Amino acid sequence: MGTRTVNHHEDVIILGDGAAGVAAAHASLRLGVRPLLISLGNGATTLYSGCLDHGVWNLHPRSSSLDERQKEFIDAIDIWCVDPEKTRVATLAGVVRTADAADRALLNLASHKNETILVPRIDRPNWDADFLARSWSEDLWCREQGLRFESFDASSLDDDRMRFGSDTEIAFHLDSPEGRTKFGEHLSAEVQRHGGGKSVLLGPWLGIDTPVASILTNHIGIQIGEACAGLGSTAGARWEHAANRWLTQQRITRIQDRVQRLEQVDGDWNVHVSQSKRPYQAKAVVVATGGIAGGGIILTSGEPQEGNEQSFSPAHPFSLSYRGPLVLTVDGRISETVASLHGFNLERLAWPRDDHGVWWMDRINVLRDGVQVLDASNNPLAGLFVAGELALKRPAASLASIATGVEAGTAAARYVLTNA
Repeated sequence: MGTRTVNHHEDVIILGDGAAGVAAAHASLRLGVRPLLISLGNGATTLYSGCLDHGVWNLHPRSSSLDERQKEFIDAIDIWCVDPEKTRVATLAGVVRTADAADRALLNLASHKNETILVPRIDRPNWDADFLARSWSEDLWCREQGLRFESFDASSLDDDRMRFGSDTEIAFHLDSPEGRTKFGEHLSAEVQRHGGGKSVLLGPWLGIDTPVASILTNHIGIQIGEACAGLGSTAGARWEHAANRWLTQQRITRIQDRVQRLEQVDGDWNVHVSQSKRPYQAKAVVVATGGIAGGGIILTSGEPQEGNEQSFSPAHPFSLSYRGPLVLTVDGRISETVASLHGFNLERLAWPRDDHGVWWMDRINVLRDGVQVLDASNNPLAGLFVAGELALKRPAASLASIATGVEAGTAAARYVLTNA
């Protein structure tokens, strides 16, 4: 990724290239400080479903509170539409949900009223058009909007790829002009044969690096869009492609390697990786390595004690996946190191929720003041900042992670400029 020469001494190094890490890179570059990214992959962001939220969508109030820096980042990635007051999407779970922002490929139900939306019957795993149409039609909001979902036969769309291929495989196929044209012709013929609909709702198949939804809409003459899938579907691949495209356009170098150790030496930060004998050095570092899902935190469940007695060891069964001065906390209390034989038994102590309904493991984060990392004595570690899941005390949500990335990238760039 990128074409510039890496000299092992940078102004800002960002660990992690998920949404928080790339947002930090955008914010740093915005202030004229070019970052270096180090990551083994795109992390948990590649699992996202296509909707962006500030919190858990059915528990957290919708919000339009995006500052200018966050809006610029979202515009730069160029795959999302932000309109929290007017975003409703159908999901493959059969429910209709709100969102603060959504992938443009998703069919936004909020822009439709008093109409019939067609759902094609296709012989495909996890796609039951009859069930989905009934379930979405029974949604209270859809009934209030006069939206009806109607399944219809679309046998010409059935082929081996549709029957047996993954969602992403189909999406890649529709990126190609030939595959997209053939699919569009068959879909158009089936819609005309059935008649009566003003929109068509499909599965998560409408391209990775091409705006297939808008192309098919223009070709067929009615609105075409996707339903929101679960984790690890096409939306994550779209994010990965869009992030890589932006990093390439900005000539931001990304080193694909595993971070092993982070240490401060003579005022600078050394980042040791597995495939280089020399550490990468920087004046400032943004840690956006993610939580348990993203691989930034290692989890080792404690073993039950003899007689079902719990060990009195204060050790928690998790740690960062690399060595460094960052201190993990749970509910503001500093944790100790991993202890697989003497740590807390997760089945008894990890799963319960707190007073706000947040899981124990969602409350693991770094000891910090905002995005400024603190040491065990609550003193700032100069030049070290944190973003993403490690900077949140609640379940990670994309817009919340992006916000911390913007703050951390801005803070790192300002630190470099101030200490130049």
